[in-house]
Amino acid sequence: MVDKIKILIIDDDVDEALLLAAVLNLNNYSPYISPTIFRDAIKAIEHHLPDIIILSMNHAREDIVGLKIATHIHQIYYIPVLLQVAFHYKEDLQQYIDTLPYSCILKPKDNNFDQLLNTLKFSEPHIVGRLCKYKSFQWKVTRLEIDSNGEPISKKGMIHYYENKSINLCDILYFRSGNAHIKNSTLIRLKGDKNNYYATKETIAYFLTILPSKLFEQIHDSNIVSIDKITGYHLLSEFYIDGIAIPIGVSYIKVAKSIIHNMSSHHRPPHF
Repeated sequence: MVDKIKILIIDDDVDEALLLAAVLNLNNYSPYISPTIFRDAIKAIEHHLPDIIILSMNHAREDIVGLKIATHIHQIYYIPVLLQVAFHYKEDLQQYIDTLPYSCILKPKDNNFDQLLNTLKFSEPHIVGRLCKYKSFQWKVTRLEIDSNGEPISKKGMIHYYENKSINLCDILYFRSGNAHIKNSTLIRLKGDKNNYYATKETIAYFLTILPSKLFEQIHDSNIVSIDKITGYHLLSEFYIDGIAIPIGVSYIKVAKSIIHNMSSHHRPPHF
């Protein structure tokens, strides 16, 4: 069964939002609703990770929160945003344009949603996977080659040169704490470059505060894994990610069971 496209409606008019949600349901979309309150809207986006967002705007010069939400979405996410505008003055258009929406359309009159539905169809090719909905992070890292045992090649006292690197969440396989020669650092392994680790001076605890918890889980005191990258598991001792065995800590058995349950419910690969 193909998952329905998830659409988040951000609108202060409850009746208007419910009507639109009913129309989207009839057209085989899966709608969710949030009020135009910045904190609530941001939480709704983080929780649902919608494929498309419909943001209701009333007047660019007055709808300060709506513009703030639209700007935040563009800064953090790759999610198409459709601005629904009740009316506007010519001089206000630039404020809508500055939020870089996918489209800006007038709110439908007489419950005619044809223009909105057509715009949604055109935006569907721009939908990306869950992890790729997030824009790149900029972290200061140093590149370390990986030996045959999967360990970073680093000598004690070695000077590491750190530089900014743009890293997409959808490219991350896992994080692990640095070894004895790379203390107080975290190693990042990427799908696009499995021959190297990228070491940062940040800790595992830091990454737990910034990573989306629905997409990344800590399964060991020293390891955080990308849930979508898990391809299998062995008993409750280790997960496999791209052919790499990642140990499961004893105190994280409950977390591992939850991940395995979700894998089974989504027809993910069986354990090895």
